[in-house]
Amino acid sequence: MPLFVRDEKIDLLMLRLEKRLGLNKTDVVRRALNLLDTQSAVVVSLAEQVALLQTRARSEGLSGRPFDDKELMDDLSGGI
Repeated sequence: MPLFVRDEKIDLLMLRLEKRLGLNKTDVVRRALNLLDTQSAVVVSLAEQVALLQTRARSEGLSGRPFDDKELMDDLSGGI
């Protein structure tokens, strides 16, 4: 099935990639689509990213307990 793209910027990008990679249009499109397919398959949800960060923070000694920052803010303000 043919693929038609009528966009000057896409055409220029395709020409650059053909020259840089030494590939034809079909191979450039194939590699780009394979890369995008691979990247989209390993997308980690926001909830999973947060869970990973929380686990990492706990392993580095940060607890989930609230922190009373009054002393820190007083020190940073220089006694204002």
